[in-house]
Amino acid sequence: MTDEFGDGGVLHGAYLGELTAAVVARDHAGVQALRDRGVELLGSAGVVRAIGVAAGFDGINRVADAIGIPLDERFESLDEVFWAATRIDRFTEAR
Repeated sequence: MTDEFGDGGVLHGAYLGELTAAVVARDHAGVQALRDRGVELLGSAGVVRAIGVAAGFDGINRVADAIGIPLDERFESLDEVFWAATRIDRFTEAR
């Protein structure tokens, strides 16, 4: 497990962050490796749910971006500290 993701106060949060990043990046080999490790942490059903949630949110964001839905006003004025703290700029769409 890398130090890139904190746990966010969530049980297995660092693992879930890694899994989400792999799903969003469409890193099939990474998802498979994380899936295998996740079965030990979450069980088979838990891994399926986690991948489903990550893929679902990514899909919603892609659709919103594709049809031009802007960010809420509350996010438009956020400073670099927020972006650095959330690491949102590390998602593939930000590149």
